[in-house]
Amino acid sequence: MYLEILENTELRTRRLEDMKEIFFLSASAAIQSAPSDQQETFWSKWTSFYIENCRDELFFACDLTSKRTMGYLTGCHDSANSQDAIKSNIKSFVLFADYFTKYPAHFHINTHPDFRDHGVGTFLLQEYLIELKKMKIHGVHIVTAPGARNVNFYLKNKFEIVAERFYADKPLLLMGLLF
Repeated sequence: MYLEILENTELRTRRLEDMKEIFFLSASAAIQSAPSDQQETFWSKWTSFYIENCRDELFFACDLTSKRTMGYLTGCHDSANSQDAIKSNIKSFVLFADYFTKYPAHFHINTHPDFRDHGVGTFLLQEYLIELKKMKIHGVHIVTAPGARNVNFYLKNKFEIVAERFYADKPLLLMGLLF
């Protein structure tokens, strides 16, 4: 597997098309079956900030032989200074803003179902941590739901559950890693 970064790839259109496919393959059944205009709104809500502003932190894990996109990571190294732009689409983003100093970076990973349990998420995470270290950033966080399938993945990768809060009567976890 090898890494491509949106900012530098010659296959930008293909990678973004693959990202969108993986995004919806990873979405809930309700989103997958929603009308196309609602799907486009959902896609834009969760990805537009990163595609427009963080192209150098949008990573693709690619298969060496087929060049197929196996998964992607959207990241942002400065959650605090990005919160106004992000919260306009993702209202719950500021729920854990009091932790952005300790865990300044955040990211999201999705893996194509064909490549789950093949080390793609770990590969993307490790590559992103290398980039954060180069930027002298030593803390990163993700937000997820208790019981979500990704909780164990992050625990295996040394993340800790830092806080649990409720948004719209639903529990959310902040998981963080200091390095």
